[in-house]
Amino acid sequence: MKLRTEWKPIGASGDVAWPAAGESSRLAAGPSSTPAALTGNTEFSFGTGGPALVSMQPDDGDQIAQDQFFLRRLNGAAVEATVLANAWCEVAGIRKRIGVRVIGGDAREQWLKARHIDKLQAERSLVLTCQRPLRHASAMRFVRGKGIGAAANPKRTTRVEPRFRFTVRPAFTAEFSCDRHRANA
Repeated sequence: MKLRTEWKPIGASGDVAWPAAGESSRLAAGPSSTPAALTGNTEFSFGTGGPALVSMQPDDGDQIAQDQFFLRRLNGAAVEATVLANAWCEVAGIRKRIGVRVIGGDAREQWLKARHIDKLQAERSLVLTCQRPLRHASAMRFVRGKGIGAAANPKRTTRVEPRFRFTVRPAFTAEFSCDRHRANA
């Protein structure tokens, strides 16, 4: 971003004359102020890095299913190849990373529709799952690693590596018993 050459500060002293009632609402430099020349840097830049996480489902700390889908809403679309290369699942007791899979097609559309995600949000959303089912009753972390690129500018990549913690639900169990009143029944 570069300041326009015609831009001038209000005045050397910073005085501003406020308009009287009924006058124009534009601010004007006070009579004692003289515009000062702008000195110093006139060019500025900032970067947001890669696509930033705006919201997610499930939330950090939630209990999840073995085959959980993760919804990640971003501030812009991400390059799918960089997501596949730089996001993963970590499960307690398993020493290697478990890659992620991007959910697409009809499954993605139905899943987003069920959550009332509009078209604009859908363009900036990722639906992911771990490449294999998770172990029951285990601690797991979803890691969004460094290097995930923005679709608008793939050179802009994430620079931090947040880890989101979850607990996988225990296996479903059911018990029943039957007390017979008659031995021959």
